[in-house]
Amino acid sequence: MHSVSSDTYAALTTRYSNNIVRRFTIGGSDYSAFVTKWPKFKRAWNDIKPGDLAIKLSNVDKTFNFFRDTPTALRSDCSVQFGVGSEFITIFSGKVDRVAFGDGPITVNISDRFKQLSQRMVGTSAVPVQYVSSNYLVSDLAWYLCTSYGGLSAVQSSSNPDIDYDSFLSWASVFSTDTVTVRAEFDGLKVNEALRILGRITESAIFISNDRISFHRYSLVESLSQEFTPANQGEFSLELRDDDIVNKQIVNFDYSTASDYFTKSVFAVNTSSVNSFGLREELEEDEKIWYVDSASALNYAQRITNFRDRPFDRIDIRVPAFGMLSEVGDSVTVVDSHLNFSAVFRVMATEVDLHTATARLELDRSQIKRGFTLDESYLDGADILS
Repeated sequence: MHSVSSDTYAALTTRYSNNIVRRFTIGGSDYSAFVTKWPKFKRAWNDIKPGDLAIKLSNVDKTFNFFRDTPTALRSDCSVQFGVGSEFITIFSGKVDRVAFGDGPITVNISDRFKQLSQRMVGTSAVPVQYVSSNYLVSDLAWYLCTSYGGLSAVQSSSNPDIDYDSFLSWASVFSTDTVTVRAEFDGLKVNEALRILGRITESAIFISNDRISFHRYSLVESLSQEFTPANQGEFSLELRDDDIVNKQIVNFDYSTASDYFTKSVFAVNTSSVNSFGLREELEEDEKIWYVDSASALNYAQRITNFRDRPFDRIDIRVPAFGMLSEVGDSVTVVDSHLNFSAVFRVMATEVDLHTATARLELDRSQIKRGFTLDESYLDGADILS
């Protein structure tokens, strides 16, 4: 959750947004007075593509003609902020990537840090980049992609301006502890696409937070950030999906680049879930990045069958101003008297509407490891190597 003072948080908990102050800057200069409509934008836990925000500005006095007169202004740093009084939170930041002029207001499009990664490639079909001479930790490969090919800072400390290094270290420890290793071959893939594959095959959350790329692999509930109840939320819906169930996860691994096929396969089965819901199989394989041994492949397969052995609640809520403080990955409590539950969920996506000072949050329990009781048999699933 975005950190604010207790006074600001208290002011934001009102169901009305009259006390919200919004600010828009270009190159550090405040242009808030020119905004004709404040934008909305969305972030998701695994949507590794340039975040885009469009903001409309009045240009009656030709204030923004400098974009045409000085084309390099398209590289200006911009920020969108909100707050109460003198305390502001940067809710979105990035660089200008498009300006559209018309008879009325102009539209300025801003893209976040993923834009740079979407403009850079790893290898070509003629000269592919190969990581096949040895086994690489998942986190090491991610670091090479971001820094060596994506052009992001390689500073290995919390002062890194591009990568949330503290989150990266925590994420890296997950794979180094279990020695989860991969190999890869890239023949012209954009850097963000390579990261998307890496995020998918490890079920990791990779997203922009506070203008830096943040890395996570969720399991346990962290400290709770907010509680949503009928008294402080607006629209509410809950959905259960049969196709969320996966009780047999197959992973093909040890890909041969010379022969163009996977040489081995492994799978994990959750027998209790199979008995309850029937067999639900999924296959994971990728010829760009692949696991190199059975232990690494099983690390993923077992995670899927332990986390997705049954349908999980998906909640969509719209909340007033204080909901804009929620960030992807937050653990929150949702209370609903009609459905008679009070449970912890993870924020999987946020959509902030600065014009109405509201937020729409997508929550579920797919990234929260449940506790267990001794009479449950779902932990008895087999891990089988073929």
